[in-house]
Amino acid sequence: MEITPFVRWCREAAPFVGLFGDGATFAGGLVLALDALHKEREIKDIRRIVSTLKSPVIARLKVEMEGVILTDEDDVQIAFLRRSARKALLGCALLTVGFLALLLARGSEFLK
Repeated sequence: MEITPFVRWCREAAPFVGLFGDGATFAGGLVLALDALHKEREIKDIRRIVSTLKSPVIARLKVEMEGVILTDEDDVQIAFLRRSARKALLGCALLTVGFLALLLARGSEFLK
Protein backbone atom coordinates (compact mmCIF):
# COMPACT_ATOMS: atom_id res chain seq x y z
CA MET A 1 0.00 0.00 0.00
CA GLU A 2 1.43 3.34 -1.07
CA ILE A 3 1.60 6.30 1.33
CA THR A 4 -0.07 9.43 -0.02
CA PRO A 5 1.85 12.73 -0.04
CA PHE A 6 -0.52 14.19 2.55
CA VAL A 7 0.08 11.33 4.98
CA ARG A 8 3.84 11.59 4.41
CA TRP A 9 3.69 15.34 5.08
CA CYS A 10 1.65 14.77 8.27
CA ARG A 11 4.16 12.25 9.54
CA GLU A 12 7.09 14.55 8.79
CA ALA A 13 5.40 17.57 10.39
CA ALA A 14 4.28 15.70 13.52
CA PRO A 15 7.50 16.28 15.55
CA PHE A 16 7.40 20.01 14.82
CA VAL A 17 3.72 20.25 15.70
CA GLY A 18 4.49 18.35 18.90
CA LEU A 19 7.34 20.71 19.78
CA PHE A 20 5.07 23.69 19.13
CA GLY A 21 2.46 22.08 21.38
CA ASP A 22 5.01 21.52 24.13
CA GLY A 23 6.16 25.14 23.88
CA ALA A 24 2.65 26.56 23.92
CA THR A 25 1.65 24.38 26.86
CA PHE A 26 4.77 25.43 28.79
CA ALA A 27 4.17 29.11 27.99
CA GLY A 28 0.54 28.89 29.12
CA GLY A 29 1.52 27.27 32.39
CA LEU A 30 4.23 29.87 32.91
CA VAL A 31 1.80 32.77 32.37
CA LEU A 32 -0.65 31.28 34.88
CA ALA A 33 2.08 30.51 37.43
CA LEU A 34 3.63 33.99 37.23
CA ASP A 35 0.22 35.59 37.64
CA ALA A 36 -0.38 33.53 40.78
CA LEU A 37 3.07 34.32 42.17
CA HIS A 38 2.61 38.07 41.78
CA LYS A 39 -0.60 38.31 43.83
CA GLU A 40 1.23 39.49 46.96
CA ARG A 41 2.95 42.23 44.99
CA GLU A 42 -0.41 43.25 43.51
CA ILE A 43 -1.84 43.71 47.02
CA LYS A 44 1.07 46.01 47.89
CA ASP A 45 0.58 47.91 44.62
CA ILE A 46 -3.15 48.32 45.33
CA ARG A 47 -2.40 49.78 48.78
CA ARG A 48 0.22 52.14 47.32
CA ILE A 49 -2.11 53.35 44.56
CA VAL A 50 -5.01 53.85 47.00
CA SER A 51 -2.82 55.91 49.33
CA THR A 52 -1.64 57.97 46.35
CA LEU A 53 -5.23 58.54 45.22
CA LYS A 54 -6.04 59.99 48.65
CA SER A 55 -3.52 62.76 48.07
CA PRO A 56 -5.31 66.12 47.61
CA VAL A 57 -3.34 66.88 44.45
CA ILE A 58 -4.11 63.54 42.79
CA ALA A 59 -7.73 63.49 44.00
CA ARG A 60 -8.52 66.32 41.56
CA LEU A 61 -7.09 64.39 38.60
CA LYS A 62 -8.88 61.77 36.54
CA VAL A 63 -6.73 58.62 36.74
CA GLU A 64 -7.52 55.65 34.50
CA MET A 65 -6.07 52.12 34.68
CA GLU A 66 -7.17 49.11 32.61
CA GLY A 67 -10.21 51.06 31.39
CA VAL A 68 -11.39 51.91 34.92
CA ILE A 69 -11.43 55.45 36.30
CA LEU A 70 -9.81 55.20 39.72
CA THR A 71 -11.63 56.97 42.51
CA ASP A 72 -11.44 54.56 45.45
CA GLU A 73 -10.01 51.19 46.52
CA ASP A 74 -12.76 49.19 44.81
CA ASP A 75 -11.90 50.75 41.44
CA VAL A 76 -8.22 49.89 41.90
CA GLN A 77 -9.10 46.29 42.76
CA ILE A 78 -11.35 46.03 39.69
CA ALA A 79 -8.50 47.29 37.50
CA PHE A 80 -6.13 44.68 38.92
CA LEU A 81 -8.78 41.96 38.51
CA ARG A 82 -9.18 42.88 34.85
CA ARG A 83 -5.42 42.62 34.36
CA SER A 84 -5.36 39.23 36.09
CA ALA A 85 -8.33 37.99 34.06
CA ARG A 86 -6.57 38.97 30.83
CA LYS A 87 -3.47 37.02 31.89
CA ALA A 88 -5.59 34.01 32.84
CA LEU A 89 -7.33 34.10 29.47
CA LEU A 90 -3.98 34.22 27.67
CA GLY A 91 -2.62 31.34 29.77
CA CYS A 92 -5.70 29.20 29.14
CA ALA A 93 -5.60 29.94 25.42
CA LEU A 94 -1.94 28.92 25.22
CA LEU A 95 -2.62 25.73 27.16
CA THR A 96 -5.53 24.88 24.85
CA VAL A 97 -3.57 25.53 21.66
CA GLY A 98 -0.64 23.51 23.00
CA PHE A 99 -2.83 20.61 24.04
CA LEU A 100 -4.60 20.55 20.65
CA ALA A 101 -1.24 20.61 18.84
CA LEU A 102 -0.06 17.68 20.94
CA LEU A 103 -3.26 15.76 20.13
CA LEU A 104 -2.78 16.52 16.44
CA ALA A 105 0.81 15.32 16.54
CA ARG A 106 -0.22 12.16 18.38
CA GLY A 107 -3.08 11.55 15.95
CA SER A 108 -0.77 11.74 12.96
CA GLU A 109 1.03 8.65 14.29
CA PHE A 110 -2.08 6.61 13.46
CA LEU A 111 -2.29 7.66 9.80
CA LYS A 112 -1.62 4.85 7.37
